[in-house]
Amino acid sequence: MGGSSTLVTNSLASTSSSSGMSPGAMTQQSINSQQPSPDPATTGSENDIPNKDETQTEWHPPYPRLCAYHDCHSLAAAWGLGPPTTTLEAARPTGASQAQSPSEDDGGDGKSNELLASCPAFRNELGIEPVRRLALSRLTINPVKAVSFDDEIETWQREHTAAEAGVLEDVSNVYLGGRLCAVRQPKIVIEPQDIGSYYFRHCFGGRSHVDYFGTDENLGPVAVSLVKETSDRKEAGTIISHTLFRLIIRISDLLTMRVAVPEEALPEQPQDKSNRTLMRELLELVCPQIHFGSLRPAITSPKVEELLLKIDEQPIYTRYKVGILYCKANQSTEEQMYNNETSSPALEEFLDFLGQRVRLKGFENYKGGLDTRGDTTGEFSIYTEYHSHEVMFHVSTMLPFTPNNRQQLSRKRHIGNDMVTIIFQEPGASPFSPITVRSHFQHVFIIVRVSNPCTDNVSYRVAVSRVKDVPAFGPPIIPGANYQKCAEFHDFLLTKIINAENAVHRSKKFAAMAARTRREALKDLSENYVTAHPNEGPSRIASKTF
Repeated sequence: MGGSSTLVTNSLASTSSSSGMSPGAMTQQSINSQQPSPDPATTGSENDIPNKDETQTEWHPPYPRLCAYHDCHSLAAAWGLGPPTTTLEAARPTGASQAQSPSEDDGGDGKSNELLASCPAFRNELGIEPVRRLALSRLTINPVKAVSFDDEIETWQREHTAAEAGVLEDVSNVYLGGRLCAVRQPKIVIEPQDIGSYYFRHCFGGRSHVDYFGTDENLGPVAVSLVKETSDRKEAGTIISHTLFRLIIRISDLLTMRVAVPEEALPEQPQDKSNRTLMRELLELVCPQIHFGSLRPAITSPKVEELLLKIDEQPIYTRYKVGILYCKANQSTEEQMYNNETSSPALEEFLDFLGQRVRLKGFENYKGGLDTRGDTTGEFSIYTEYHSHEVMFHVSTMLPFTPNNRQQLSRKRHIGNDMVTIIFQEPGASPFSPITVRSHFQHVFIIVRVSNPCTDNVSYRVAVSRVKDVPAFGPPIIPGANYQKCAEFHDFLLTKIINAENAVHRSKKFAAMAARTRREALKDLSENYVTAHPNEGPSRIASKTF
């Protein structure tokens, strides 16, 4: 990481020196005013300009040039893009129950087959979806399959991308082992989450750093972290030391901003400044919208670092609970599936293929809400670990069965609260439709229909139905949607499950819930983990953390 920091410092320092001004004299306004005008020799020929007499306006970036952004999320935050949904439509049903709402005016996508029926407010993936590709020119574009569905309701698949494309700083080995090239990745890949969220853990955790918390009257709760980083680089046989300051700016519901500012960008050398003065100058450079007077130093406590880690890594998920409903021949409704008391050889074969059968009592890994002490949620369940992700399956036939109770609440209270549900269909089952399910949490249904079970020719057909607010996710279902029982199908199915739940977290409902949780956590920091006085007294001005 030292080398990457040096590169950032050098590039930013050269930006300030090339402007003909000292770094200390540059403000946000002067930064924009120093934007170089376009070189006429590089703007193309006269034929490329519609009106050469027209005055060409000069474009200015809306973010400061004297800092480097760690990831694309930080850059979007600087541009004021992508704030998550912060309000919930209290009276509007979500999940599978959305399909039954009288106010729902979306009729579905009209796509059906033997496994899955079209459903209002849902989008189906059957293995016939087109692939959206980007090309350098019309000559290199790959033709996609012509479709008869409206683009607004069609599910478009996209090819896998570089796993770390969202991280702009060269810290690939820290995050995902250097898988920067999309071509080198397998076709079946777990789609990356906001891996920039590890910035605090890797660049601040365990180091001497400063935290300031408060509530801005316009922006809401704010938490800022600052750390000084020094690295050495050999230039022309001489070892040169470079210093930069890393900042994490967390503002209520907005995207987190993670930046690095070189020492040369500050008006004066920071050796003679207090932490508060240094923090003020950095915020004026990077995020002047924050009213610095509303911030106070955080108390010194391991609890503060623990809470900041939890807030920053909130978008990262490694544990998943997934429901499995057993659907016999001629069945299609939720009630019918919940009332299948026992399993079948075909389902048992599928479960053993999917994961390992574990004894719940005394189980020490991720339990997914199941009872591991008193067997009140059954004696066994299906569990698996896949690429550092833990998955606990809530299997309907393994959960307690209540005679003479059509609702089977002891089963539904687990499966009905899972975001992703597998519908395992035996041959002859009727097409499934989410409209038969009553749940505000079940957002994705993965239908798996077995053929020739318990034989050497066993195979599985797959279809997926998701709430329209859930973005499409991979890996795409192959044409024909038929898979042999093999390791490749095992990888496909687990990857599809993990990507499905991650996609649900990006839907409107869960984005709003996450934003509310984050806002309350930042508010708690600003109220309960700050020093008594916002201003530093004479004895504190001379104190130095760095």
